[in-house]
Amino acid sequence: MQQVIERWNAAIAEVLARVDATLADATAGSQPVITRIESDLTPLIQPWGAVEHQMHQYREQVADAWRGISDELSGVSDLPDGALWQEGGKRDWATSEIEIRYTRAYRLAVAAASDVLRQRAVAADARSRRCGQCGAQLDRIRLSGLALNVECGYCRAVNTIEPGLALRAFAAVGAMALAERQALDQWEAMTRAHGRIRRYRERTDVPLELLRGYERTGRDYWTTRAGAEADFAPEQRPFVEQRVESSMKGVHKTLRQYWQWRQAAGG
Repeated sequence: MQQVIERWNAAIAEVLARVDATLADATAGSQPVITRIESDLTPLIQPWGAVEHQMHQYREQVADAWRGISDELSGVSDLPDGALWQEGGKRDWATSEIEIRYTRAYRLAVAAASDVLRQRAVAADARSRRCGQCGAQLDRIRLSGLALNVECGYCRAVNTIEPGLALRAFAAVGAMALAERQALDQWEAMTRAHGRIRRYRERTDVPLELLRGYERTGRDYWTTRAGAEADFAPEQRPFVEQRVESSMKGVHKTLRQYWQWRQAAGG
């Protein structure tokens, strides 16, 4: 039995090593594309579609390896109770690990491109703007992807300022990418917390503290992400709390599947 488990562990380690190598190559290949980003992230995102497909193949390799290993373990006469379930949990862990590693590499690449997008947007919108009433330079402009009404500091006249195309593009996609990078550790904590919950054979066996941990990490992630996005796209600031609560619906939907959570939450 131990030899079978060791081969299973080795198979997982081999697949994860290939995952890391593929992601390292994809990250290195993204660098020249990132430097040429103008106002559209598509030239970067499209090649990562092929990388995502490769990640799917790696997940299939883990599944194929487990099918062979599970057949061997099923033939062991003195297999301890729960051993097959425990080893099968490694398949779920490895599958989740592939997704975590891919998501981290992808989000870091897109965020790096969004840094370039933002720099060019700021430069494009940093040109001098003057009041249409008195001609004084407007010095109260803030970055936004929407048209803004800006008050002149000299004559108090209100001027409507339209953002440039680059800034609109950044607000549409770049702000979210930078926010996702800022909240990457929180996303990973939430994903791992969910994975720990799913490893229990019976839902009734999941400790309440694990469920509470998943709720905490979920709220931490969505709060960090929404707040960071509002920092980069200020027009979203009034909606941060609403967006967090809307995003938490998915977390709470998962938690309500567990009677211990429902009981602690009062129904």
